[in-house]
Amino acid sequence: MSAAHKGKIHSEEHKAKISASMFGKNSGKNQPNSVKIEVLDLETNEKTIFPSMTAAAKSLNISSHKTISFYFKNNQQKPYKARYIFRMV
Repeated sequence: MSAAHKGKIHSEEHKAKISASMFGKNSGKNQPNSVKIEVLDLETNEKTIFPSMTAAAKSLNISSHKTISFYFKNNQQKPYKARYIFRMV
């Protein structure tokens, strides 16, 4: 806990505002090795571009960004979990 917040109790509304203001602040800007990832969801036929493997993993409830990294490293051709196709952008 930082000294500025020590002892303060924030309302859920205030916490939500802080979270919203921080969303996307570090999404690839300070991570020079970040790679944009396009994900095709075969069930919905929607394409989504994520700023990093970590962001994609979090959004898709994948336990680690390393799972997506291994997908590329192993040149996977089959969709991940028979649903997602990853492509570097």
